[in-house]
Parts: sequence; C-alpha cells; structure tokens
Amino acid sequence: MKWTSGSSNVAGTLFIASWAIIFLLMFSGQCSGTHSTNTQTDKKEDQVSGQTLEKPKTTETKPSTQTPTAPKQPQYADNRWPTTSPDLLAIPEENRWYNAWNYAGTSCTIAGPVKRVYQAKESSGMPIFIDIGEAYPNQNAVTLLVWGDQYYDFEEMINAVDDGGAWLQVSGYLSVYEGQLQFDAGEGYIEYTWWA
Repeated sequence: MKWTSGSSNVAGTLFIASWAIIFLLMFSGQCSGTHSTNTQTDKKEDQVSGQTLEKPKTTETKPSTQTPTAPKQPQYADNRWPTTSPDLLAIPEENRWYNAWNYAGTSCTIAGPVKRVYQAKESSGMPIFIDIGEAYPNQNAVTLLVWGDQYYDFEEMINAVDDGGAWLQVSGYLSVYEGQLQFDAGEGYIEYTWWA
C-alpha cells in the first residue's frame, strides 16, 4: 500500500493514540501486571512512577438472608371467640353465641361477633337482620331482627356494627323461627350493647 502525506498523518495519529490509551490504562489500574499489591499496608505502588497510591476502600454488601415473615396472627383460646379484648373475654361462657341453643325459648343474654347486617327492603316491614357468631343460613347464627319502623330506636348501633369487626350482646327472648335462633325486637323488650 502506498502512503500519501494524508495517510501518514493518520498513521502517526493512530500510533500516538495507541500509546496514550496504554499509558492511561497503566495509571488507572486497568492493564494487568502494572501494579503490585502490598497486602500488609493496603497500598499500591505504581511500577512506572514508583509512587505509593492508597488502595480504594470498598464496602461489601451481602444480600439479606432473612426471609420475610407474614404478620403474626393472634392466638385465641377458642377460635369461636376471636378476641383479646378484656371486656369481651369477661363475658361468661354460657352467654356466648355458640352456646345459644341451650337457651332457645327463654329470656337470656347472648353475645358474639357481628357477621352480617342485612335489610330486606323489598319484604313487608323492611326487616333488618343482624347475625351474631355465624351468618344466616348457618344454623348456629343468632339473629337480632329489627323491623323497619323500629330502625330509629336501633340506628346508632346498626350503623356502628355494619362497618365490620364489631361485637354485639343482646338480652331478650330467644325464639326459634324456621330452625333459626332469633331475638325479635317486635315481640318484646330488647337490650343490647355493642363494641366496634
């Protein structure tokens, strides 16, 4: 190949650029064999200039070996009575919803977690059903039946327990209607207490 004056300048430029890259690599530690490591002093000595350079300090980050755990669920003495509230734990065993069948046809007090609040707006009397312990149609559900025209007597309680997580205690006559336990506010005096 014949070089012209223009190509010799290019060749010279490439030669100088190659040495410049080698020189830069030597001083940046990228070229192997250009630095020796003194493990006792954590310093490097540049073989070309003889200068001592500080070894960059690095911090090694290890990945976490801990496995995330699910939030701990509270342990209850009885899963039918899922609470740690001292007020609710103080309710006698015989007054708890799962023992309600023992008191069918009597005046009694029954308590438990509210499982469902439902109003049958299309039915005559627009009844409101508040299920305790289990939701209807479960045979162990205890229902407080409030008729539409009684709503304002029970309004604060109904609104409070309808939000979920509430507990209700009802005192009155516990009847059986079509195989279901219920306190019917239309048939007699009802007392109630709620926790929301």
